[in-house]
Amino acid sequence: MKRSHLWGLASMLPAVALFVAGCGKSDPTSGGDDNKGGGGQIKGGELKAYKGEGSGALKGKVTLAGGKPQRKPLDIPSNNPDKDYCLKGSPDEISEQTWKVSDAGGVENVVVWVKEPEGTYFDLSDSQKKPERETIKIDQPFCAFVPHVEVLFADYYDPKTKKMVPSGQKLQVANSAEKTHNTNWNPSSPLNRGDNKLLNPKTPPMDVPLKSGGKPGSYDHTTFKCQIHPWMNAHVLAFGHPFAAKTDKDGSFEIKNVPAGAQDLEVMYWHESMDKPQSLGKVKVETGGTTKNIELKK
Repeated sequence: MKRSHLWGLASMLPAVALFVAGCGKSDPTSGGDDNKGGGGQIKGGELKAYKGEGSGALKGKVTLAGGKPQRKPLDIPSNNPDKDYCLKGSPDEISEQTWKVSDAGGVENVVVWVKEPEGTYFDLSDSQKKPERETIKIDQPFCAFVPHVEVLFADYYDPKTKKMVPSGQKLQVANSAEKTHNTNWNPSSPLNRGDNKLLNPKTPPMDVPLKSGGKPGSYDHTTFKCQIHPWMNAHVLAFGHPFAAKTDKDGSFEIKNVPAGAQDLEVMYWHESMDKPQSLGKVKVETGGTTKNIELKK
């Protein structure tokens, strides 16, 4: 085994021990009690189907008050034997990841979703149950997770079985780098199990099975880290419906086919700088589409 790999494994062992001891704890950014769900059959009273009068897109833009902050380059320790290789990454990969803001103030990697009223579930059509993408993939081409934030349509409520059933969309993590990475993931929902896998260079993608929070209105927030390169991290939010999106480089988002006509859908949003998700309040999505903009404060 190469010396650099031995260094990485040795530095990783204490962190792995801590991970095993702490596995199962909820992420403080996971949204509190609304994010806690049970497994299997939904308990409690009968859930009602939430239907709209047609559907429409919920669009908007997330901006940062005060304009674009300066992104700092990553402070990679000089004693990390992979430093020179890591610095070969793109300018985005070798810069601080939290605040990615455009010149116009648009914030990337904000997750926006709609939340059904308590005691209801989204009554999805057959086409809505089918994910737009079969696989969500996170890669590690150098020493950063790419993309940094992802949204997963994990499952949906089936009124016949009264259970959450898989949507078929999969999450995979790959290592296309020439260096070894370890992928340490820690879910917020007790329905999901965390793990820590060593990924050798150029290894095929591995599946990371994730469920949502286990009931309508809940979700899972899983964080990803690499102890060999401790500045690396990523986030995946897994939902029990398809009505969620993340902002692009300009801060824009679009959630398609949202139930339209009702005024009791709540718009939620999350950015990794937040302790917990925030609410934009109740909205009525029009059949022709509705725009809601969000302003963040650093």
